Amino acid sequence: MTGSKKRHNRGQGHITVLLCVVLFASCENPMVNYILGERPDTSPVALWNGTWYYSLQDAVDAVPPGSPELIQIRRDITSASTMGSGGIVLGGKNIRLEPYVPDRPRITIKRWSLGAPVFLVDSGSSLVLGNGITINGAGQVAASALVDLAPGGSFTMEGGSVVTSGRNSGPGGGVYIAPGGSFTMKDSAIVSDTDVYLAYDTALSASAKIHFTGALTAFPSIARITPENYIDGLEVLTGDKSYGTAENYKHLDVTPDAPPAWGGQLRHWRVNSAGCLENVIARRMVNGAYEYYTSLYNAFTSSPNPPSPANPFDPPIPRYIELVSNVDLSAVTVVEMGYYINLSVPAGAAYTIKRTAALASNPLIRIQQSASLTLGAPAGSALIIDGGAKWDGGGNPAGTITISNSGGIAASAPLIEVSGASYAWAELVLNDRVFLQNNDHTAGSGSRNGGAVFVEQGSFSMNGGTITHNRCAGSGGGIYFGPNYANDADLPPPRNIRGGRISENHAEKSGGGISLALPFSVTDVEVKMTGGEITGNRASGLDTDASSGLTGFGGGVFIPDVGTLRINKFIMSGGRISGNISDSGQGNGVVMDGANNPSELFELSGAAYIDYSDDVLLHYLAGKHCYITLNGSLSASPLRIRINLDSYPASGLSRQVLSGTISPNLSKFEVGAGALGSNGWITIP
Repeated sequence: MTGSKKRHNRGQGHITVLLCVVLFASCENPMVNYILGERPDTSPVALWNGTWYYSLQDAVDAVPPGSPELIQIRRDITSASTMGSGGIVLGGKNIRLEPYVPDRPRITIKRWSLGAPVFLVDSGSSLVLGNGITINGAGQVAASALVDLAPGGSFTMEGGSVVTSGRNSGPGGGVYIAPGGSFTMKDSAIVSDTDVYLAYDTALSASAKIHFTGALTAFPSIARITPENYIDGLEVLTGDKSYGTAENYKHLDVTPDAPPAWGGQLRHWRVNSAGCLENVIARRMVNGAYEYYTSLYNAFTSSPNPPSPANPFDPPIPRYIELVSNVDLSAVTVVEMGYYINLSVPAGAAYTIKRTAALASNPLIRIQQSASLTLGAPAGSALIIDGGAKWDGGGNPAGTITISNSGGIAASAPLIEVSGASYAWAELVLNDRVFLQNNDHTAGSGSRNGGAVFVEQGSFSMNGGTITHNRCAGSGGGIYFGPNYANDADLPPPRNIRGGRISENHAEKSGGGISLALPFSVTDVEVKMTGGEITGNRASGLDTDASSGLTGFGGGVFIPDVGTLRINKFIMSGGRISGNISDSGQGNGVVMDGANNPSELFELSGAAYIDYSDDVLLHYLAGKHCYITLNGSLSASPLRIRINLDSYPASGLSRQVLSGTISPNLSKFEVGAGALGSNGWITIP
């Protein structure tokens, strides 16, 4: 049936009059003509030029080409009987759709054909969706977009109109725009749960575009676009990119660029203020929508600030940042005073922040006073911070052979530097699935302590993650814990290892896994290990960082003497030290340097586990004691800790090696020479 067909009952005058009277009395709007004689059980659908039609297709067919024509729709269109047999091809017509408000203020047009678009807006045609019109694909996968816009066609969405839930087996689920097609969005129009595909003209090196008019008000975004070609600087937005205070360009999301066929990660993009595509590396949720950033520093420091905690004594609310791209850093990223950053990656993603040669003289990230950085990733994901070293010898800088960095970057800084100020500590927190790796801190001059992390005037918590394949020319192949330069010896900044793995790191001096502060510290340094593992690390002892005569430098942990008034403390109540190597053959696990003063503390309690091969070396000079302190029964089983001394007393003399709760733990220790008594002293026969 078409809009031009009308049936009349000639020859039955009295019946015709009666029929007209009945129709007049029953019609919803008696001032409008209906198509008589073909009315089904349901009521008409579309109104054009004073005539009702039983399908939208019939109404469009009735409209002549030329000036714009209004078609009003009175009820939802969900099937071929109300829409037509297939998609509607405008064929040079200019159609505006609005709800027939006396009946319904909002109308939904659902996809009824999976083989064609709902509307094909061909060359010379135009389609306008007025307030209250929704085109809904219902999530069905079809062979086309909901609206297909050809070159020379025009499609406009006005405030209150919606295109949603389109799925396409090819490009574009919601709206497909060919180059030369004109797509305009106004006011509160929105494309949701689907995308707008912007086709690319190779011959003209140009993309289809979206045109914004006025201030866009839909929240949190107007539309998601999928460019056919992802090119930095490619224009995809025209018109009012900004309007007054409205930053319209921020209302466009961009579908991530699929990784290449040979592998890799998704690349994320944004539309910038010039209306052009721009590759981004991080994002942050602000007021319910993502803000995208082209640098980590901008992501860390951008406005607005998070709200203050309800209780002023609670810690500040962090900025939650997601890394959404691999990043090659050429300049240090600083976490400035007052910023509390939580950096992660999206679920299922693995992204890397990597050192470039231009950044060889600085850490990748520096955390300053009164600032905090927390690193981690959700299950099935990974956040990787990489120093750019390329290791020979199987890619492992630990072990018994000399390993070289072949063709990689030799740096004069760690990966992360925690550098606060007096009474204003900086903070670094490592959580699950973060990897600090492949840093070769051997270039330049100076102490060159800390292969991956250097902590000074700051706190550190390792709750998970992995620190691996790092090297330094000084001490602390994995981590170096320096002092806090404040007169607060009673309140040292907390340094905790609660989980994770410090493995296969290499210090050319001492502490293959970790080293505490070297002489002479001005404050106490305390590290607590309650979980995690320090394993497979190496200390070479190529130069001396400690007292004269000390050649075993602690493959796993080095606890130096720090002078007369201060204390280095390594307190271990859980976790495991195993498989570490000291080139001297002694102190594979832990070295305590007590040559100058018994001013360091190595305390064991609870579930602390030190593998038998990872002996504890106690460095001794005449008159200076150095011993392990026990606090309660050691519960880890099996457990047998081997103690070595680099200098044993003469025959008949004794030396203390244990203190504290000795009796229940005596059988769990073995000393390299001499007999261990119940008082914790060894006697040389």
